[in-house]
Parts: sequence; structure tokens; C-alpha cells
Amino acid sequence: MGKFFDSFNSNIAIDLGSSNTRICYNDKGVVLKEPSIVAVDKKMSPPQVLEAGHAAKSMIGKAKDDILTTSPLRYGVIAELDLAVALLKNFMDAVLGHRIIKFAPKVVMSIPGNATGVERKAAYDALKMAGSRKTWLVDKPIAAAVGAGININKPTGAMLVDIGGGSTDIAIISCGDIVINNNIRIAGDDFNKAIQNYIRSNLHIYIGERTAESLKIKYGSVFKVEESEDIEIRGLNVLEKMPNKITLNRSNIREALQPPVRYIAREIKHTLELAPPELVCDIVDAGIVLTGGSALLDGMPEFLQAELKIPVRLAPDPLLSVVIGADKIQNDPEYQRLLRDGK
Repeated sequence: MGKFFDSFNSNIAIDLGSSNTRICYNDKGVVLKEPSIVAVDKKMSPPQVLEAGHAAKSMIGKAKDDILTTSPLRYGVIAELDLAVALLKNFMDAVLGHRIIKFAPKVVMSIPGNATGVERKAAYDALKMAGSRKTWLVDKPIAAAVGAGININKPTGAMLVDIGGGSTDIAIISCGDIVINNNIRIAGDDFNKAIQNYIRSNLHIYIGERTAESLKIKYGSVFKVEESEDIEIRGLNVLEKMPNKITLNRSNIREALQPPVRYIAREIKHTLELAPPELVCDIVDAGIVLTGGSALLDGMPEFLQAELKIPVRLAPDPLLSVVIGADKIQNDPEYQRLLRDGK
């Protein structure tokens, strides 16, 4: 009888980020990858969530003023509980689908390693309100390290840098725990803003966030690369208040991105300065591992390696390292001691 009911159980692992959410379900691997965006009708009382994920993101900059498109997270933690609950419920329902018999799922969700007690409680409460039966939290650097294939249980130092959308986790891990965790509020969203500000200040053209993100993904680089053909973009001329188009190239995008990526490099150096010499020696030998979607920015490993004088490499799947690691921690007895009940 127990095996019969177990067949209806659902195990869900969630990487809830400021920019994107990824979910693993049972033994099916990653089954959902959606933007962490909700579209809210502000005219309703209380405000009603109209869309979530890709559907909501497509409305950014195009919906009327009554429709708010936003992420309920700031810097990797929940800032608006009600919207976070709606987002999680939407995604969890999409994963579970329509069943005749549906049990509430067991859920593990990642959270920044230095999240406060209040922030952890908000994450725990959001999952319970969204419909989880049993809830655990796991520190994001630990999940990312496990997902990247690092043996965190060894008594040797490993350094992982997870560059997400809202924040960057810089962690030194040894003996199955975080020795030093430096969470900074500079990441992919700031790369977008840096491109917007550069084009506005130097070329007097205002572009939207989605356009800036598209430029970052398609043409962004932080290390010297061969210049490509000219890039033509359209925006609002801030001097004439009229639509206009301009031409730029990859060197302009690289110049725009220098301030935020150099800040990340300085914070990695600072974190290394705080570490015991024995762990630093291990890291110099093994190198630094990069995870997170923003780590895929062209030239990021080469840039950081040149700045730090330490080998730097990308994880096998930087985008999915956190959720794959959270899923493994939930299901592998070797790692389940790392789960926290969130209270």
C-alpha cells in the first residue's frame, strides 16, 4: 500500500532567482525554465496576478499603466510575499499538471547562503502557502557546488562564484559546509543597467531593459574579442525626445560592462583575503568554478583569470547547476543532511 501511495508523491527542487526560476521534478530532470516575472492588474483589490513567467515578461514595456510587470524577488530573496506565492503556485501547478489524485509535493528550494532569518522564513512561508507538503531550504552556493560536480565533503577548499540575475554568491566550501560566504548585490540585472546607462550617457539614446538584455546576451563580452559587424539599435533620443537609431559595436558593450564585472573581481579577491592560507592553496590548485546564467557572458572566465591570477572555469551547465544540485541534495542520502527545514 505504501508503494502505491509513493507513486503519487512529488519531489520538486526549485531554484527561485530574481530573474529566472528553474524546477526539477521527480526523476525527470529540469522540467521548467521560466522568468521570475508576474503581471499584476493593479486595478483589482487585492491586485490580481494575470500572467507569470514568459507570458508576463513579454508584457514588459508594452502593457498599459494599470498592469505591473515585476519580479517578487530582490537580490535573490523574496521582497513581496503575496506575489512570490502566486509565482510559485503557478509554476508548481504547471509542473504537477492535472491529475485525478494529487498530493501536495515535497519541495526543496535554494536561498542565498547569507540570507537572514527573516528572509529564510519568507521563503519557507511562501512555499507552504503555495502548496508544499514538506519544505526544506538549501544554501545556494552548496547546491551550485553539488550541481557543478564538486565533491564538497572532502577536507579541501573549493571556491564557487554563482553570478545570477539579482546577486552574486562568492563562497569558499570545505568539509561539506560554507567556510566564507560573500553575497553581493551586483549581477546580471546590473549588467543590463550598465549597458542602458552607457548608451544613454555616451550616445544620448534611451533603450529599455529588454533591449539592453538582448544586447548583453547577443553581443556582450568582457574580454577582448574580434570586433563584429556594426550593431544597429533603436531607442528614444533623450535630447530631441524622438525615436532614433544608432550604430555601435562589441567594444562599446564591453566598455559598458567593465564597472560591474571589475567590482565582482574585487569582491572575489576580498573573499580570498579572508580565507585561511591552507584553503587558498587548495583553491589556487583547483581553480575557481563559475555558475549562474550571467557567468555565461562571453569572456567571463578569461577576464576573472587575468584579474585574479588563478585558474577559472565554467561549471558543466552553469545555468542549471543550482537546481540540479538542489535536486540531488533532496534525493541522495549522502547530501540530505544539508537540508534545512526553514524554521
